[in-house]
Amino acid sequence: MRAKAMIGERFGRLLVVAESDGCFNGKGRHLRTFLCLCDCGVEKVVRGADLLRAHALSCGCLHRER
Repeated sequence: MRAKAMIGERFGRLLVVAESDGCFNGKGRHLRTFLCLCDCGVEKVVRGADLLRAHALSCGCLHRER
């Protein structure tokens, strides 16, 4: 999914607000990251791959509630 297409999309409790600067993994590969707003009001930077694979569904509030 293209970065601009992800802005405004909802993944679980996370709403993608903007593309972030990104980060690098241990092998020097650039990873695309996004600034997300959780339903509880917390902002969190999340890797795009984690959003697409449903590995990130909230800022952590969902885990604490369970």
